[in-house]
Amino acid sequence: MSRSKVAFTNHHVLSGDLSWVVLSMYYLFIFSIPFLSVELGFGSSLSSLVGYVFALATLLKPRLCYKRIDKALWFFGIYLLIYVLFGLWTILDLPDSSVALANLQAVVRTLLQLFVLFWISTNLLADDRVARKTLFTFAAGCIVLAILQTAGFAGEVESVEGRETAFGTNPNVIADLLGLGLLALIALAYGQQKINGRARVLFWLFSAILFLGIVRTGSRGAIVGVVAGCSVFVIQRTNLFRRLRLGVIVVLSLIFVVIASYNIESVRERWERTFAEGDTAGRDEIFDQGVQMFLEKPILGWGPVYHQIELAQRVHYPGYARDFHNLYLHLLTEVGVLGSMPFFAGIFLCCWYAWKARKTSQGIAPLAMLVNILIISLVGTPITDRTFWLVLAYACASATYPVLTLRQSRFFPSLNIQRRAPVRLH
Repeated sequence: MSRSKVAFTNHHVLSGDLSWVVLSMYYLFIFSIPFLSVELGFGSSLSSLVGYVFALATLLKPRLCYKRIDKALWFFGIYLLIYVLFGLWTILDLPDSSVALANLQAVVRTLLQLFVLFWISTNLLADDRVARKTLFTFAAGCIVLAILQTAGFAGEVESVEGRETAFGTNPNVIADLLGLGLLALIALAYGQQKINGRARVLFWLFSAILFLGIVRTGSRGAIVGVVAGCSVFVIQRTNLFRRLRLGVIVVLSLIFVVIASYNIESVRERWERTFAEGDTAGRDEIFDQGVQMFLEKPILGWGPVYHQIELAQRVHYPGYARDFHNLYLHLLTEVGVLGSMPFFAGIFLCCWYAWKARKTSQGIAPLAMLVNILIISLVGTPITDRTFWLVLAYACASATYPVLTLRQSRFFPSLNIQRRAPVRLH
């Protein structure tokens, strides 16, 4: 067959199967997530615009993107139903119900979009190759963000002198993104069954920039989350030599964080206030009031939006509503035990999937990234963050990966597929 005929045939295949369009837009969307605050000038951010285009592209291959609904999504859907019904019940009794209702509508609209993203991602990430490329794309986006931040596209937060950010984003958000990108890079380089040489090169070239970007934000919660996520890598299912090597990497990473934090004055002062004075940026008072609110109404909670209004009044916050800075207290005070249990059940399923993924080709990666977002959820409320739902989707998708077994060779143990073949996109 001539070269022209081969080219025509390949073009025909690509035109006939539009999976490449969907996946290309998905990778572009994943790459754009670290730049969520880059505004385009007409009321939409770069990441949101790419997300809308990707959502339209999924209609080209609906069986590819929507063919499977994971059990966890049903639990999250039950939570959302309770959220809407209880929210309407409580908000209509407020004197300024119109403002509260507008806030409720905005949150519901955001959660619906994130649930769809979760649904699509659980299907796309079920392919082992797509999962690896997604991690690589997200890590690449975070590396670019860290480089731009280091090169001067950063600014200080007015309320906390010395904390660096990028594109005017909350420094805690930037730190969380860079931390998750770092864990994705470590997962590609050392946390999966298949060795990725490019990822190892990128790790040793850019991990210091990512670590330094996290430290400069001054986010203590993000640093703890990264350390916790890195620590998970040492328990992965592999040989002793590889575990020791990962242990050395974790220790070196911790030493780098300590040295960098000590040498940046503003960051060092924040840690000194934390250990010497117990400074938590006001979170201790918020947590105390949150626990008290939960004990007062443990079954149904205070209601969506209204629980934040009540918290603002209790802590004398000048704004309309106050964030709980803790996902678990946020849910328990919002819809009580009755409404939050379905959400926690979905989280538990994701944790179970991630734990079982240790025996698959993805290795410890889903569990490490999941531990990171669960730790961050202790000092933040990431329920409306894209990365939160993407990590949960990655954990759910890991249940579809091929199960591997350890076969001891004479010199080195190796991983081999024991059961079903890997899922492939069609």
